Amino acid sequence: MTKGDLPLVSNWQMSPEVHQWYGKDNVDTAQIENRYREKMEQIPRLTRHFIIRLDGTDAGMIQAYMLNSYPDFNCFVQMDENTAMVDVFLAPKFMHKGYGSDVMRAFLKNYVFSGRLFVADKCAIGPEPKNLSAIRMYEKAGFHWLKTIQIPDEDAPEYIMIIDRETIMG
Repeated sequence: MTKGDLPLVSNWQMSPEVHQWYGKDNVDTAQIENRYREKMEQIPRLTRHFIIRLDGTDAGMIQAYMLNSYPDFNCFVQMDENTAMVDVFLAPKFMHKGYGSDVMRAFLKNYVFSGRLFVADKCAIGPEPKNLSAIRMYEKAGFHWLKTIQIPDEDAPEYIMIIDRETIMG
């Protein structure tokens, strides 16, 4: 993802279909763009952002980071130093069409567990417990429930799901 992608990503994120589950604390596209810009300018760059492309069309955003890079968050998730975390959303027109689990498995195989970004033995994701379609998609990709946590100052808990390297890489 580049800074040129920020208007597209912020528009997706403010759409009702995405906003109900992802980035609910963002109030407008400028706030979203500023948050991503700050993370993209971080040195070292702790979070890696990617645009998902399906059949040559921009179709969503996925990001990954090592949990130990964010100790204030990891104190709630409580995973070891070799655990990555991913966040993902598809653009509304690509939702509920069966792309999600294939996108997730490909990203885990080619980026998270390949050594291209960092060294990870496990990967976590934290949808809201009420986001049943996302949970089903992550299960289809190979994730399983680990625990449910509540982050202070967040309105909903996180349904922490985990997958290990062997599940993806064989």
